[in-house]
Amino acid sequence: MFRNRRFACAVLGAWLGIGACIDLLTGQNFAAVDRFLSDPASPRAATQIGQAGATSVRFILRRNAAEENASVLNRWEWTQIGFAIAVFLMAIFGDRPARSALGLVPVMLLIILLQLIVVTPHMASLGREVDEIPGNELLNNVSAGRLAAFTGAFWGGEVLKTLLGIGLAWKLMLRRERSRSTDSAISGADASKPERRVRRRRTSHSHESKGL
Repeated sequence: MFRNRRFACAVLGAWLGIGACIDLLTGQNFAAVDRFLSDPASPRAATQIGQAGATSVRFILRRNAAEENASVLNRWEWTQIGFAIAVFLMAIFGDRPARSALGLVPVMLLIILLQLIVVTPHMASLGREVDEIPGNELLNNVSAGRLAAFTGAFWGGEVLKTLLGIGLAWKLMLRRERSRSTDSAISGADASKPERRVRRRRTSHSHESKGL
């Protein structure tokens, strides 16, 4: 009876969990560059870095990390559209549909579409542009400011999407518990009916025996 809502909660949990892991990994890709340069863990790699210059190697590795992050985020945003549609259908068209999904899931889907169409592409293109700018010119550079703005918009969208997903999961679980309580009350009432009938029959038989 609660299958669709249970599946919706499971899919929603997978969606939010995978999203958190991807956000963590994309953030770690840049940190991994500095960790590698500080300790290549290989004498030959350390020699190559010394010959090429740590600044040049760092630029190449960070460029690679940025392009990899852009590719991962693009594919993940397309995948999230499928998650959003699946959660919406299971929450709406199941037994006792959760009307809260009518408002929360479309908002989450809108955030994903804005990230896919506007935010992530601009982060990728501005990142390529900013990487070409010398470090001493970044502070007052317009492109660097725009990149920071789009990056903040991306992470703000991630936080808002996560909060909406948690709210939807709470509403689905709360609705499920209420449905269980209602069904238990109905089952208890149905079970008590035969017992009441038996009591009535016993009472009528006792009255008849007294009359005799």
